[in-house]
Amino acid sequence: MNMDLFMNPVERQRAATYYQQMNDMADERSCKFCQKQITDQDQENNNMTMLQSSDCFHQVHIECLKENAIKKYSENEQV
Repeated sequence: MNMDLFMNPVERQRAATYYQQMNDMADERSCKFCQKQITDQDQENNNMTMLQSSDCFHQVHIECLKENAIKKYSENEQV
C-alpha cells in the first residue's frame, strides 16, 4: 500500500525528513542531553526514546529526559 495516498505534501515532506534523520542518526547515536552513546542494549531495554522538536528528531536516554523535564519544571520553564 502506498502511504503517500494518505498524506498531504507537508506530511510527505515531514515523513521524508524523519526518515532521512533516522538514517543520519544511525551513525550518530548519542543522547541529546548527556552526549553519551545510545547502545543497542539501551534500545533493547527501552532505555531510550525519540523526541521531536519542530522538524528535528533526537534520541535521548529516558532518564536524561526525566532529569531535564524535572529541571525545567523546577525552574518554571516550559517542559
